[in-house]
Amino acid sequence: MKIFNILLWLMVYSICFFHIFLWAVMYHKSRNKIELSFLFILTNVLLVTFLIMVLINTMEDNHVIMTIIVNSTSSFFITVPYHIYKSNNIRKFYYLFIPVVFISSVLVHNILIITNHLPFLGLTTVIFFIIPLFPLFRQKNCGWKKESPEYKIVKMGIVNFFIALFFSLFAAPAYFLFWNIRYFLSLYFGIFLIVYHIPGLWYCKNRLSHVNDNKSGLKLLTKRENEVAMEICNGLKYEDIANKLFISLSAVKKHTYNIYRKLGIKNNRELVLLKIKENRGV
Repeated sequence: MKIFNILLWLMVYSICFFHIFLWAVMYHKSRNKIELSFLFILTNVLLVTFLIMVLINTMEDNHVIMTIIVNSTSSFFITVPYHIYKSNNIRKFYYLFIPVVFISSVLVHNILIITNHLPFLGLTTVIFFIIPLFPLFRQKNCGWKKESPEYKIVKMGIVNFFIALFFSLFAAPAYFLFWNIRYFLSLYFGIFLIVYHIPGLWYCKNRLSHVNDNKSGLKLLTKRENEVAMEICNGLKYEDIANKLFISLSAVKKHTYNIYRKLGIKNNRELVLLKIKENRGV
């Protein structure tokens, strides 16, 4: 069992590091801020993975280690809501929920540890994850096209949420029934951490296979972004584009930023080259 336990956690760590590496590569290529926000979540997962392994394999003074894990896990109540709000275009006002939920979660979880009510940690974690989701019910559409990476990240996030919800709800019975069976807990949390990475790894597979597909990238541009891109390729300045399309200068700059991000380019010269390749059918 000891060898199995070691192999299990080596697998968990390998998947976690590999997953982080893939998202770092994607962000380097696309500069997509939503992909960056999920990368922050994965770094949290890596930290918690290490702490859970320490807790399970060091049963002595487990309350101390549990306190460290809980306070480290509380960082999820910053990175996860931020990622959700960013990927769903939530109004900036609702970002005020994030520090409130974070502080509340730290206080409640530490009280549960001090009063030795550890089995309730899973339930309160679920509650504090659900509270920041309320702004989502006030917004029917996040505004992303179905072909866009942002839309696919939203779908991936929904799957990840239900995976975390399922394992969190069963954390309390697992604690009550199997706390003294170290290898069962090791298997339980190991499986959870592996399953949690599956949607993200699937996203990486599809995303990296198309991240350099510039022709596909051009198809992701909205009608207005295509108009702005065309005028940029015609050599017009931002002020002239704004006047011609009857939009504000800030709107032109925002569309230009989105064009660069979706196509994975850095300047107008690269955009012109992509347009030339598209016209030639390359």
